[in-house]
Amino acid sequence: MHDLTSWMSADFSPDKRLVFIGGEIDSSASERAVKALLWLESEGDDPIHVYLNSEGGDWYEGFAIYDAIRACKSTVTITATGYCMSMASIILQAGDERLLTPECTVMIHDATIQVAGKSEDAKRWADHHEAGRDRMYAIYHEAMRSKNKRLTLAKVRKTCATESIYTAKEAVRAGLADRMTRPAAGGRTQPEKAM
Repeated sequence: MHDLTSWMSADFSPDKRLVFIGGEIDSSASERAVKALLWLESEGDDPIHVYLNSEGGDWYEGFAIYDAIRACKSTVTITATGYCMSMASIILQAGDERLLTPECTVMIHDATIQVAGKSEDAKRWADHHEAGRDRMYAIYHEAMRSKNKRLTLAKVRKTCATESIYTAKEAVRAGLADRMTRPAAGGRTQPEKAM
């Protein structure tokens, strides 16, 4: 039996193979998530389930989580609940299965950068940032093409030029998630049939 205090303060449940990522994606959230994923991977190859509820956050810390999920040999299902915005929407794309709860809001947009220092350094960082944005566009493009084979990279760039906000149903239609979950008998949440 779980100790409730430990359960409520934990970022993951080893015996259930659950990882929780919530709030801002920063170095602390990234460290906890990556450690949990590495530990679960070392314990076996049973499926891992990630619950994601985040407004987004740091670009590099988010990609650390994204890369850790993609490196898992275990099947990783990500369920986004509440909100899945900005960098969190990139993390969602790392899952082998991407689920949204019915009231989840998804938002994608261009990443922002703040640069200080010498102009030569600022230019190098700006170039590096552009390469990172191209990686982000490619991730969204690959995901969204599952629903629209004619979708171009240029269209993805245009979509990200402003904050594009989706309901769960709209996000599934756009290809940003595979399906929505729905309450089932007994109060459990189950995947909806593919739309």
